[in-house]
Amino acid sequence: MPDKLNISTEKLDAALTEYRQKGRQGKYLHTVSEIALRAGISPIELVKLAVKNRLKKRVISHPANVKTAALAEYVDQPETYTKAIADKYGISTATLTVWATNAGIPLRSRGLHKLDMPTVRQRQILEMAALYSYEKVGEQFGVSKARVGAIVKRWKNFKVSGEPPFKPGDIILWRKKHKTERLTVIDAGVTHGMVQDSKGRRLRAFPWNSGGRMPRKIGVDPKYVVRVTNRNESKAA
Repeated sequence: MPDKLNISTEKLDAALTEYRQKGRQGKYLHTVSEIALRAGISPIELVKLAVKNRLKKRVISHPANVKTAALAEYVDQPETYTKAIADKYGISTATLTVWATNAGIPLRSRGLHKLDMPTVRQRQILEMAALYSYEKVGEQFGVSKARVGAIVKRWKNFKVSGEPPFKPGDIILWRKKHKTERLTVIDAGVTHGMVQDSKGRRLRAFPWNSGGRMPRKIGVDPKYVVRVTNRNESKAA
């Protein structure tokens, strides 16, 4: 079941633990919608999973933060169907429409809006997807790996204007299995670069992202540091 819903066993266990937690007065500490949002599944799916795990079926309420999050996606993700957003937060499309109307948000027409440019959120996903694995990006933005892949595919012709994560002269630490490498960046691109290991060997197409992991910067090679002196210091020297 966790695999079908794109939720890990750890997240599912944590969600079910929160699902059953009560305070001193016997009231639940977390609403179903809040727990489902943190777990990355819909409230309805969470209740179904809880019942299958022999927990009491709970009523789905909609706190203010769920309403805010749903309306934010309604505005910021026009490429996502209204029904998909409603299903994610365990509400009906009619409820979401009413929320949007009461908030003064222009209602959508039928079907999807055709966009000429990705939204701000999509651009952030595209920039991060150029460096990290789709799974890592999905965890960061609270979406599935498949959703990240769909966004990248939709905007495959969009040029991501990102800066390289490292600069020439940076010393980075790279762990691979049980081996740790200390590398110096010689040349840096957005996704790849040239690095030099401790033995002086140069790797010309070293990927910044491998298996969802990014090397960690630990310092700067002094020979790449340019010391700028003012005229008075130069004359004194």
